[in-house]
Order: sequence, then structure tokens, then C-alpha cells
Amino acid sequence: MSEPGFTYRRLTVNERLRRVGDISDSIAEEAQTDPSILPLTDAHRAELDRRRAEHQRDPGSAVPWDEAIARIRGRLRHGRGDR
Repeated sequence: MSEPGFTYRRLTVNERLRRVGDISDSIAEEAQTDPSILPLTDAHRAELDRRRAEHQRDPGSAVPWDEAIARIRGRLRHGRGDR
């Protein structure tokens, strides 16, 4: 296989991360229009069904997105990624 003309390793880590984010965002945008481009495995579908049923049983147990992100960031800052 020949070496591509563009070598991503020449980019800084921040530049590569930015590109990864751009690629991820573009996939998410396309999936909004056509969800079939990201087919689910049977295991993923079962987990989504389980989570939906759990939420329907107890909708009050849901945590708002902003709060969930704040909790995760707090754990990462304090080195407690296990809770």
C-alpha cells in the first residue's frame, strides 16, 4: 500500500483532535437525516430498549445532560472515574 499524500501524524495533537471532532460531528449530522447509516448491533438495541423501559418505569431518575457532564468533569478532576 502506498503512502498517502496527506499524513495526519504531521499535525499537532490538537489539530488531529479537532479533525476527529469534525468527522464525528459530520457523521452525527448525517445520522440525523438517515439513521440507517449507523446500524445498531443486537446488543446495542437491547441496551437501548432496557434503558428506555427503565426510564418509563421511573422518569424521575433521569439526570439532565448539563448535570451529568458536570458530574463527569468533577470526577475526572478529582481522579474518581469509577463513581
